[in-house]
This record gives sequence, structure tokens and C-alpha cells, in this order.
Amino acid sequence: MEALRILIFEDELMVAHDIRENLIKYGYEVSGIARTLEKALDILESCPTDILLVDIQLNGPLDGIEIVQRLSKQYSIPVIYLTAHSDMKVLNRAKQTNPSAYLIKPFRMAELPLQIELAIHNFYQHPLPNPNKKSDGFLLSVGGIFIRVFNHEIIYIEAKGPASQFHLTQAGYSRIHPHRKVELYANLGYLFDHHLTDNFYRLSKSEGINLDHVDGIEADEVLCSGHRISIPTGQRKILLERFSVIRSR
Repeated sequence: MEALRILIFEDELMVAHDIRENLIKYGYEVSGIARTLEKALDILESCPTDILLVDIQLNGPLDGIEIVQRLSKQYSIPVIYLTAHSDMKVLNRAKQTNPSAYLIKPFRMAELPLQIELAIHNFYQHPLPNPNKKSDGFLLSVGGIFIRVFNHEIIYIEAKGPASQFHLTQAGYSRIHPHRKVELYANLGYLFDHHLTDNFYRLSKSEGINLDHVDGIEADEVLCSGHRISIPTGQRKILLERFSVIRSR
């Protein structure tokens, strides 16, 4: 299983490297250490990141709260603040950015795993919808383990009782577990409301498809990366409208 990736935003390098070493010790990956907004954006653009760990008090022109406000315009990622502040004005400002957890300085490194798991839980239980944010996918809780699911690896989602099953590309299954096919389930309506991007189409109440995996559309079936999925009555024309169609003679 892939480890959670964490971006550290801390301008005291000794503190940042200490946090980095402890995160690695606890089984996490560090996508990078940033001291400026530009560096943080570069890291987020090049490396999938699951959590932002941000110090509120910075020495630059922006404090940690302002950094998070700007990053949140483009990325939907849970935030953990590091803070030594007890000033209610500062804390009230921080609350406006909807952080998922706090660590009060000085803190014990042993607190990191607990706050990270809490942040992931809080964020995905109560996501903040924003259609302008970029998303590399989401984390799915499976048996107490958080598994990263990339949107581009989802071929389609099919209702199986109260939950819906993901059908992934072979590369997606191999990345999650190299030796066996892992079955993943979630609520279809919740996924469309909060996590799936515009290239997903709700074909019916029980199925959603990734339009990027559509290989063809027949009279009553859509072909998605080797899968044949029935098109409900009246949906074919609407589905075709999601594509640029060139009609030949």
C-alpha cells in the first residue's frame, strides 16, 4: 500500500528536517519541504500530496494562514497547522481556512501519526466542495488503511448493494497491491458530489463512467477500456453530447 505523502511548510530548516525524519520513521513519505508559496506550488504540481503540514508563524511576507488560503484556491488537501499561538484572533483566522487538525508547539513527534489520521478522517468526512480546485483523486479508507485512488485510474464505478465498486485500470490495481486485485467500494452519489472530476459521467443511478476511458459508443452499450456497459434508455444522445462528434458518410 502507498504511504501518505506530506508537504511540510516550515521556514526553520532544522525543525523541518526533524519533522521529516520522524514522518519517514512513522511510515509516511515527504513530498517536499517549502519555505515559500512558489516552492509549495512547485511541489504540489509535481508530486501528489495528501496532507499539508503548515507552521502558522513564518518570517516571510505571508504567514501560514495566508499560504493556506492561496494554496486552497487551487488544491483540495487537508491541512494541519503547527502553532505556538494562543491568540484568539490568530486562531479565529486559522479557523476560516477549515484546517483538519492542529499541533500546538512544542509538541511530541509521537503525536504526528494521531493528528495525521485525524486530519484525513475529518477532511474526508466533511469535504469542502470547490469546483475550481485541482484534485489528484482521493483517499479511501479500507480496513483502517487509507488507499490513494487516482481519478484517471478509475474506468467505471458500479453499484453493488448499498455501496459501489470501483473498476480500475490494471496499472491502478498493480499500484495499490502488486500481487492481488483489491476490491474497493464507496457511495456513488457521495463520490459524484465531492470527489469525482468533470470527466466522470453519471450514466445511471447505479453506474458512473470515466469519459477518458470511453473507446466507443454503440447502439445500446458504451465500451470502456475493454468493459461493455449498457446505456439506459434515453441516455445515448446525452452521452454523445459530452464528446466532439464528427459524422462521416
